[in-house]
Amino acid sequence: MLVAILSALGMLVLAGVAKGLTGDWAHPSALFCAFWGLGCLAAILIAPEDTMSGSGPLWIFFNAAVVVTGGVAGTAFGCSSLSRRQARSLPATTSDVNSWVSGNRLRHLTLVFSILGFVYVLLMLQSEGVEISQLTSLRGLGQTAMKMSVERYSNTAPDAGLLVQMLLSVVYLAPLTGGTLFALRRCRADVVVACLTMLPSVASFISQSTRSAVVYSATTWIAGALTARTYSGVRIEQINLRSIVRKLVPVIAGLIAVITLIRVGDALRGGLLATKSDPQSSFLSDRVKNPLCGHFGALSVWIDNTELDQISASWGKYTFAGLHDTILPGSRAIGIFSDSVRLPTGETNVYTYFRPLIEDASLPGSIGVIFIFGFVGGFLYRKVSEHRSGWIGLLAPCYAWILFGITSIFNYNSMLLAFALYALLWWSPWRARKGLAWAQQAF
Repeated sequence: MLVAILSALGMLVLAGVAKGLTGDWAHPSALFCAFWGLGCLAAILIAPEDTMSGSGPLWIFFNAAVVVTGGVAGTAFGCSSLSRRQARSLPATTSDVNSWVSGNRLRHLTLVFSILGFVYVLLMLQSEGVEISQLTSLRGLGQTAMKMSVERYSNTAPDAGLLVQMLLSVVYLAPLTGGTLFALRRCRADVVVACLTMLPSVASFISQSTRSAVVYSATTWIAGALTARTYSGVRIEQINLRSIVRKLVPVIAGLIAVITLIRVGDALRGGLLATKSDPQSSFLSDRVKNPLCGHFGALSVWIDNTELDQISASWGKYTFAGLHDTILPGSRAIGIFSDSVRLPTGETNVYTYFRPLIEDASLPGSIGVIFIFGFVGGFLYRKVSEHRSGWIGLLAPCYAWILFGITSIFNYNSMLLAFALYALLWWSPWRARKGLAWAQQAF
């Protein structure tokens, strides 16, 4: 326990070091350290019985130090001919504005993506033979969600077709552009449309009990917002007591939302709503603690019981599980890992994205990959902070990978397609070559 606490505090110290060297708490390396430091502390507070071993937090602390090293180096390497002071003071009005997302286009595109997300849900239900009328009661919702959950975990779900599979990517693309729209908002309509982008994933969750859909969408929404904030020149330079208190409200609200999501998903998968007579129906029961914090304990147990130096590289089998399975059909296990560990709060096969990195690149190779990630993240951050819109589509996946800590966010081909489409919106051939003033664009 002591090692875990010290490792978590060490990560927060590294976050402060990264902020001091880069000038922004939202820099990828500073965010990486702060996210994992706070995550480890939260796991210790919420589920201390799962975090008795400090192996996992200690390994994450070591990776955080490597990310900071790579991030600072990448930021320095990404500097253009402008000095740091000039780059910081460069107004966003001097940058080229992407013709696809200038004016009202971003709002319109985001709205279209949201509508297509609902189309995916309808077509998916149709492929399963589910009528909308079956979803108008709690009993019908529970039966439908339980049926789809069984099919998903037994790998017996009917083939929905290529169109439906491709439309799933729009469920994640909508919040990605929604977060971008929110950060660059110019009117109330932008805020409304940006928030609506979460509804397709919520609809998918209600009908299928797929909690991951909402978590994926929330992650991409935040990634889009952070990237757009960087592009517009907004920095988080100071964190004082007042700002911490002000930000505690959305953090607590988000934590309550996640716990509620877990509880509702549990209820739907069981085919009925949890009742007070259920000993596991308390708001913070083991069935909540395990999916919320179990990946920290699982990583520690796996490290403690594995000969890490004997692992051979599997070259993307776990970090890019969907893509690897497309190339080598049948190589993907349900749930990414077929083995699981038994924790005091329950059984889990989720180990954070650090185990996939070690499995895919070997122990020393994973350190090299983490350094490269830190370097690339710092490089992309620097380019985007200089208002170079062509790099936005590459920085957003970096933020998303950092924030989706339970496993690799690149596991699903639909997610990879969503990031690819988002990058295309910002790709240089589509950009306007005229010097359009940002202030003239009425969002």
